[in-house]
Amino acid sequence: MRTFGPDRVLVIAVGIDEYRRSAMRLSGAAAYAERFANWALRQGVPAHNIMLASGGADRIPGIRRWEPTQAGIIDLLRDAATRYDPEATVLREPAPELLLMYWCGHGLLQPGRKRVLFTSDAESGALRVHLVEEIRNYLGSTTVKGALADQIIFIDACADFYHEQHLNERLVRTTLNIGDPKRVRQYVLHSTSEGQSADYDNMTRSSAFSDLIFHWLATMTPGELAPDIDTLNTMVRARFDELTAVGGTAQTPVWQVEDTGGASYVLRDDPGREIVESLPFRHFEKSFAKLLEWWTTAQRAGTTDDGAPPDIRPRLIAALRRGAPDPSIDDLDATELVARVFSVDKVERLFEILRPFATTDQSILDLLSLRIQWFQDLEVARVEQHFSDATNQMILNAYLRAHPSVPDRANLSITTALHELAGLPGRDGKKPLHRFIADLEESTKRTAPDRWFGISDGQLAALRRDAEESRKESRRIVVDIVGSRDMNRFEPPFEIDVHLYEPGGSWVLEHSEGELSLPQVRAALNMFLVPGDDCVLGFRVPRAAFDEIPEAWEFSDIFTAPTAHWRLRQTLLHSAERLRDPRLRGNWIRRHPRIRTRLADHPDDLLFWIEHTEPEVVRNKVGDSKSACIGMAFTPATNGFDVRKDPLMAAIVVGAPYIMWSTHDGDDPVTTEQRLSKLIGEGPFDELPARLHYRRQNNAEQLGNAVRLLWDDPGLLPPQPYRPGM
Repeated sequence: MRTFGPDRVLVIAVGIDEYRRSAMRLSGAAAYAERFANWALRQGVPAHNIMLASGGADRIPGIRRWEPTQAGIIDLLRDAATRYDPEATVLREPAPELLLMYWCGHGLLQPGRKRVLFTSDAESGALRVHLVEEIRNYLGSTTVKGALADQIIFIDACADFYHEQHLNERLVRTTLNIGDPKRVRQYVLHSTSEGQSADYDNMTRSSAFSDLIFHWLATMTPGELAPDIDTLNTMVRARFDELTAVGGTAQTPVWQVEDTGGASYVLRDDPGREIVESLPFRHFEKSFAKLLEWWTTAQRAGTTDDGAPPDIRPRLIAALRRGAPDPSIDDLDATELVARVFSVDKVERLFEILRPFATTDQSILDLLSLRIQWFQDLEVARVEQHFSDATNQMILNAYLRAHPSVPDRANLSITTALHELAGLPGRDGKKPLHRFIADLEESTKRTAPDRWFGISDGQLAALRRDAEESRKESRRIVVDIVGSRDMNRFEPPFEIDVHLYEPGGSWVLEHSEGELSLPQVRAALNMFLVPGDDCVLGFRVPRAAFDEIPEAWEFSDIFTAPTAHWRLRQTLLHSAERLRDPRLRGNWIRRHPRIRTRLADHPDDLLFWIEHTEPEVVRNKVGDSKSACIGMAFTPATNGFDVRKDPLMAAIVVGAPYIMWSTHDGDDPVTTEQRLSKLIGEGPFDELPARLHYRRQNNAEQLGNAVRLLWDDPGLLPPQPYRPGM
C-alpha cells in the first residue's frame, strides 16, 4: 500500500468498557481507543479527522467524542460519511484517502455466521448490536462522500457462537443507510476466527491482539503513513503462533480483504464474464501461506539480508503481465497480487513460472501438490458465493448426504465444508463436492453455473435429479386408534380413523369404524397397505398403547408372509392425547416452531437427555430445553403404570414434538445414550425416521427394534378428527 499524507487520513476509534449490562464490563477497551486516537495525532493527522467513541473521561484536545451507544455509532458513521463532499462549491480541506478504524469491545457470531459488535447500551432483555458486515458495506458504499479508496479496519472482539453463550436476551440490531458499492480496497483484521474468544485480561487491562496492532503502528514514521500489510500479517502470525506454542491463547486472527468495486477481486468463469464479486482474501490465505513456504524452501539462498523470505512478488507480477508493463499492479502488495492471480484466472500461468525453480524431486512433488490445492481453492471460491443465504442446517444436511462424517457439527461453515469435500475422490457426477452443491441447489433454490461442475450434461442432469428425488414427498398413512376412556389402559372397543395423504394433495379420511377388537383394528389397517409401498405409516395412539408396540404389528396378505410394519416401511408414533386435551395441543403447537427455528440456526443442538423419571423433574427439564429431540436415558414403564406418573407423558404434556427412547432393559444409561446419540448424529435430523427404518430392515445390532420414536411434526399430520363427546 502506498504512502499517505496525514491530512489524507481519516481515523475512527471505538472502545467500549462500560455496558448497561454490568456483567459485560471490559476494563481498558476505552483506553485502547484513546491510545489509537493519540497515536494518530502524533502522526500528524488533523484532530478534526479523528473520531472517537468511548466512555473514557480523558479529554483529547480538538477531538470530538461520541457515546458508543447504538445511536451514537450511527451518528459517528454518518459524520464520517459526510465530512467531505466533492460537490461542495468550496473545498476547504483535502479529501481523505485512507481510513484507519479500530474497535475494541464485546462481540459474537450470531446465527447465519454474522459477526456482531455490542454497543454500550446493550442491556438485559435488549442486547443492542451493530453487524460488522453492515459497517463494512456502509463504509464501502456511495453513502460515504469522497474517495476513502483504501480502508484498514481492526476489530478486537470475540466471535463465539451465539448458542454457546446461552443468552436468553434477543439481539437488537439496526439498519444503516448503505448506498451502492463503490471502488474501495478494504482490509479487515479480526482478532479471532469464527467460534473463538478474544483473549483479554481484565486485570492488566490488556489484549495481545491490540498490543500487537500498536506495535505495528509504531513502525510508521511520523508525518507519513505507509501501512505495510505484509509486515503486519507476518507479525500477527509469528506472535500468535508463539502464544499457541507456549500454551497461551488459542485464538487465530483472520483477514478479510475485499475490493467492493469488484475490479481487483473478481473471478471469471468464462472469458469476459464476471461471476464472483467482493471475494474475501480468506479463501486463498492458506494457499498463499503454503506458496511462501514452498518458495522459501525452494530458494537455496534461504532469506535475504534483512531476514525476510525471498520476495515472491516479481513472480506474481509476471503471472499477471500480458507483455506490456502494467502500472496498476506494480504497487500492489503480495496479498492483493494473490487475489488478482485468482481473479483473472492466472493460476496456471503462475505455476508455469514457478516450475523452473523446482530443482529437486521433492520440490517438484511439493509444487504439484500446491498447484492442486490452489485449483481447489479456485473451485471453492467460484461456487461459494452462490449460496450466501444457506442456513447452518442446510449446510450440515447437504454435507451429511454427500459425505456422512462430520468432525465438528457446531463449526461447520460453508467454507469449511467446501474445502473438506474438494479433495475427496469420486466418479464424475458422484463426487462428494458435486453432491453437496446439488443438494444446496435444491434446498436454497439457487443454481451454480453448469460449467463449474465440469461434467457432461447427462451426468449433471442425473446429479440434480438425484438431489430432487431425495426431497420428494412420500405417501403417508396415519391411523387414529382410540380405545378405553381410561387413559391408563388400551382396551377395546376401539375406534379407528385411517387418513391418507398423496404427495401434492391434501389429507383425506379414507375409513372410519368403531366397536372393533384389536385383531380387527390390525386387519382394517392392512386393507390400506400394499406390499412394496414405501409410504410412511404413523400410529396416533394414546400413551397406554405405546407398550403394545404398534410399529411391530404384522402385515400379511395372500402374497406376503407376516412381517412387522417397521421392517417394511417407516413407522412413527404420534400422541393421541394432544387431540383430546386443548392444553396439551396448545403447548405442542407453540413449542414446535421454536424448536424448528433453533434447529435451523443450531443444527448441532439435536438431543437433550432426561435421566430422571420423576414427572415434575421431566416437565421442568423438557420445558427448559431448546434441543430438537428429547432422549430418555432409561426404559419407560410398561403396562400397569399411572399416566400421571409417567415420564414420557410428562414430556408430551410440556409439548416436546420429538422424543426418542430405547426398550433395551439390559442396557445401562450410558449404553443407551451412546446408541441413540450415534443414530441421531449420522445424518440430517429430519431423516432420522428413514435411518431408523434402515436399521430395522437390516436388524443392525438389534438397535432398530429397540428404539422408539415419537415424531409429532404438525405439518406431517392430518387435521384433528371430529369425535362427538370425546
